[in-house]
Amino acid sequence: MLRIGILGAAGIAPAAVIRPARRRTVVEVVAVASRRAASARQFAESHRIDRFYSDHFALLSDPGIDLIYNALPPSEHARWSIAALKAGKHVLCEKPFAMNADEAAQMLEAAQSTGNRLIEAFHDRYHPLSAELDAVKASGALGEILSLQADFSTSNPFDPASLRHDPRLGGGSLMDLGCYPVHWVRAFMNEEPKVVRASGSLKPPGRRPGRSGGAPFSRLWSYSA
Repeated sequence: MLRIGILGAAGIAPAAVIRPARRRTVVEVVAVASRRAASARQFAESHRIDRFYSDHFALLSDPGIDLIYNALPPSEHARWSIAALKAGKHVLCEKPFAMNADEAAQMLEAAQSTGNRLIEAFHDRYHPLSAELDAVKASGALGEILSLQADFSTSNPFDPASLRHDPRLGGGSLMDLGCYPVHWVRAFMNEEPKVVRASGSLKPPGRRPGRSGGAPFSRLWSYSA
């Protein structure tokens, strides 16, 4: 039985971990932690989780937990993933993995030095469609790939309370959602991209674009041989 502790009473946790775990007999979510005791208690009661903590270190010290699901804001991913690894836990860390390359390198070093597993929570790589795409590419049916584009288009309404709109917490279109097409291209080509050109339409934090308050945007990532 793999016993999971959730770090952060986050809205993504039910869809990402709690409900999928309940469809399995070898995985169980056993605890959750939030800095606010009331939030931790409410989250645990709402999702029928046995234990809750108002201290992150208390969760990491729980001997009844094998894996930590780090659902904290991206600005906290490196610090608490490294702490969890050093506490002897495996870590499933929400995307984006870290705030920058230096943090990612520190996280990787911690995983290698402790021997514990550290995985970024890009769920699409574990979907059967990804395996099928990889098989098609490996078969040679696509021939030589000279150009590849990945597009993630959505509407992201402004919410001043959401980390998605706060760059200090790891928000912003590239970190929050644009990381998906970057990930798709990297994974499909099995190569590290070289950025040759980049552009963006920047707006002051808190500005509400459009009459409806919605912020439709499209993030495009290209690969060229």
